[in-house]
This record gives sequence, structure tokens and C-alpha cells, in this order.
Amino acid sequence: MSSAPFPSAPGARRAPFRELARWRLPPIGTRTAWAATVALVVITLAATVHVQRRAERARQQWGGTAPVWVVAGSRPAGHALTGADVRAARVPIAVLPSGAVPAEHDPVGETLGADVVAGEVLVTARLAGVLTVLELDPTSAMLPGGPPPPPGRPIVLLLADAGAVIDATMAAPAGDGMPGGGPWRVAVPQRDAAQVAAGLARGTLVVGLVSAPTPPTG
Repeated sequence: MSSAPFPSAPGARRAPFRELARWRLPPIGTRTAWAATVALVVITLAATVHVQRRAERARQQWGGTAPVWVVAGSRPAGHALTGADVRAARVPIAVLPSGAVPAEHDPVGETLGADVVAGEVLVTARLAGVLTVLELDPTSAMLPGGPPPPPGRPIVLLLADAGAVIDATMAAPAGDGMPGGGPWRVAVPQRDAAQVAAGLARGTLVVGLVSAPTPPTG
């Protein structure tokens, strides 16, 4: 009796090769699309990391930001601030001026002690914290004829009995404005406020206008 091995079924050894034959590389177009997708992901990640590093370097350089008040438009001394005059903004701490008004302190309603321009950070030295606003009634002070000058107009206050002259500035009108011949609102240095109030009480205060400079003629 023959001891030859039992013959295998036809095609049994070729089955693995048939399975391998089914795995083929995708078409060139598909491979190109995959490569482009991977490249795009890598570029996006690199760009994100770059932006994050730049932001971190900027934060370290400027030392963070602080919420303060910024002037929205140019305003003259003596102007009473409204909500349209200022806006809250975050400003790099490294460039904040000394005395910047923090966002938690609302400056609306305060009077400017100096002219301001659009975009500048509001500082306490610009506010009427160093000035006092007084109303000069025609019955207690000698006022020039005509309507009150516009806000920001410089004036002088003469205390006739004391021989003192005090520089002051017209303040913004209260409410809807001051009618001609009505009270004048003036901003005076805080150190002179008591002296001016005393002159008003005595009826010895005289108000004078400061003439605007005349432009030179060619």
C-alpha cells in the first residue's frame, strides 16, 4: 500500500495568494489626496503653535493688560464727561500712564480739568479732582454782558477786596444749558475754591474774559 501523503484539495495552497492579491495600493489620485490632507494638518498645527508662541512672547513682553478708561473724542477743559465721551478698554500695563483711571471707577459726570484728545488714556490728573466747579450767579458776581462763554474758555476771577487774580475755566453747562445772563459754571483750582466762594459771599468777585490770541498777519 502506498505511503504517499494524502493529496490536498485543488487550489488549497493558492488561497493565501488569492487573499494577498486582493490588497492593492489605492489609485495614485487617492494617495495624492491623502498626502495633501496630512500636509494640511501638519501646516495648520505648525501655524497654531507659532501663533500661540507669539501671543505668549507678547504677553511676557507687555506684562499683561489692565481695564481702564479711554477718551472717545477730543473734549475741552471744563467739560462734564458723559457715557459717549469715554469707553472701557484693556491697555498693556507696560504703556499705561501714571494715574490711569481704572475701569471700576466710573468717570461719567466728572468734569475735565484739562483738554483731552481722542484715544488717550484718561488719568486722574485730567479730572476735576484737582478743580472745583462753582456757579457764579449774576447777583453775587460781576459778570460780563452777553451769554456765557463756551466750555473750555479760559477766564479770570478778580477778588476786588483782596487784590487776587485767579485763573479759571468755563465748565460745561448743567442740564440743558445756561440761558444768557444765567449762572456761569466755572472750574477753579481746588486750592482757590474757598477763596472764590468767600468772594462770592462778600459780593466782591469780578469775572473777566481772556481774549483769544489774534493770528499773525502776513
